[in-house]
Amino acid sequence: MSSLNQFPFEVVYKIASYLEKNDQRTCLTICKAWYRPLLETLYNQVQIKDLRSFRSFLVNITHHRHQPNFYVKKLEMPYMTSDWELSERAMMFTEFELLARHCIYLTEISFIENGYWRWMARLDFTKYWLRLTKLPLSFGSKDSFIVFQGMADRITSLELRAGFPSPLSVLDLIPRIANLQTLYIHDRLMTLNILQLQKLDRIENLTLLTDVIPSEDNVLRPLAKLKTFACAIDDPNSSWFSIFKSYYKDIDTLTVHCLTDKNNTEDSLLKIFGSILDTTHATHIQQVKTSFYDAHDFRLTVESVIMDIIYDYTIRDRRGIPSVISFDIKYYDASVFVYPRNSFESIFSRNNTQQHVFRMTKSWSDDEKKNDEIKFLTDIINDPIHLQLTHLSITRVTHCLGPTPPFYLDVLLHQYPRLESFSFSVSKKININRKRLGRPEYIEGAEMMISNPTTCFHPIRILKIRSSKINRSVYHYLFKSCTRLKKLYLYDCYFKDDETIIAIEYFCLRHGVELIIIK
Repeated sequence: MSSLNQFPFEVVYKIASYLEKNDQRTCLTICKAWYRPLLETLYNQVQIKDLRSFRSFLVNITHHRHQPNFYVKKLEMPYMTSDWELSERAMMFTEFELLARHCIYLTEISFIENGYWRWMARLDFTKYWLRLTKLPLSFGSKDSFIVFQGMADRITSLELRAGFPSPLSVLDLIPRIANLQTLYIHDRLMTLNILQLQKLDRIENLTLLTDVIPSEDNVLRPLAKLKTFACAIDDPNSSWFSIFKSYYKDIDTLTVHCLTDKNNTEDSLLKIFGSILDTTHATHIQQVKTSFYDAHDFRLTVESVIMDIIYDYTIRDRRGIPSVISFDIKYYDASVFVYPRNSFESIFSRNNTQQHVFRMTKSWSDDEKKNDEIKFLTDIINDPIHLQLTHLSITRVTHCLGPTPPFYLDVLLHQYPRLESFSFSVSKKININRKRLGRPEYIEGAEMMISNPTTCFHPIRILKIRSSKINRSVYHYLFKSCTRLKKLYLYDCYFKDDETIIAIEYFCLRHGVELIIIK
């Protein structure tokens, strides 16, 4: 154990940062050389879940001989429930002040209760939390504005939600916040103009989920420090598009949250995405992210709009830049245990390689289960887009006790001949009252099979399978048809016997495939 003293403090601290909290507590008892870095890592980020653990934390930082209060940098406070705990008295301001007095090196604090804002407004910021730079999201508390004023010389992040009294007064305060780097305002009733945007010229990360008034006077200078910008748009003629082209055309990342509701018709959705596509071609923005939730006609939005954008943005590109398309799709059944929302997120990235990442969440009813994932993918990824697909991830989320429909690997690989990596997993939401029925019923997920064992070469390199039963025909198909396979990951998969595992290990060793099996 004496050899542990030879490890530098920084190395032990870095290793400890990757451990779980319980493992960090265990490692505290290994030796004296490990105690200090483990203690510092353990108290670096503190998450307090309830009132009792908060008071226990106060006792530790005030009486511990190694003074762990000096190591606390990030702190998450508990939610103030109406009754807290029946056996405990409510939290007092004196306790909160005691926290501020001891955690003097705190840089970030988070909470969602306005009561904390009232207590923070009573603190003397010339004495407490001189290094605090990031404040929580404000839900319209007047006391939070007092805190903003008192900490204007140090905060770097400011987040506001709808209902804040006079948000424009915050914009007047922003020029006084010398070190502000990130601003987040979510207020759909708020309307900004060009002159107000000009006050934000020193901010690097800007999120304005607000409306904006167009201006004929070009008085807004391009914001040189701005790196990322996010907004919400529900109109294809939004003034934000002209602002992107004129003033934000050189930023690194643009995020557009497309608001879809019953008022947005098919034509409106088409025009919104058309305006986004026009913006990507008219600017030098390196990455464009789009997302929408609760689409009333999900098939229409994905198939008729997004795929056209992919086609126009990649295959018709005349610069000859190679394209990479990735899909991450998650399916939910119509279960009482999960409440999914149909959503879609796309990320277009320019650089040396055009990368297009799409994340999709889709719910299906019981009568739709016959339409498996491959059929759905075939419907939305049309010719010639399917030739560009290189990375695909599929996750089934279900509550069914019985077996789910099989998944045919060879059909998928035949449909996407240039697929380089594929991940398939099954996640089962279990009624907690039914867990006593037995573990095997839930561990064994969908069965992966081969529909046609005919040998056909495919260039796939990485295959990941989680919580599934794998038919032996899959292994024979992989080692005969997928000769470029380099990595095979099997997580919590069901094997018929130990001989199957031995055979897999033998074939992987023979063909130079890295095999990782985790049960």
